[in-house]
Amino acid sequence: MSPSPLTDIAALRARLAAGATVRDLIGQVIARDAQIPGDSIWISRLPDPVLCARAESLDALPSAARGPLHGVSAGGRG
Repeated sequence: MSPSPLTDIAALRARLAAGATVRDLIGQVIARDAQIPGDSIWISRLPDPVLCARAESLDALPSAARGPLHGVSAGGRG
């Protein structure tokens, strides 16, 4: 059974609270992005290895250093 989609911040936070890592979640985002043809949804996008490395650095933070938006990925439109 595949994990539920990350449709909003509440879903993402619930997955993190249930034990998922930021690396797990960014892997899901990367997999979903790969299903969309082209890259028209992004103005600028970091390469997958950079995203994974950043996710792993967030996972390495101690609990005391994690804020309320820890692990929340964001995209913006201008």
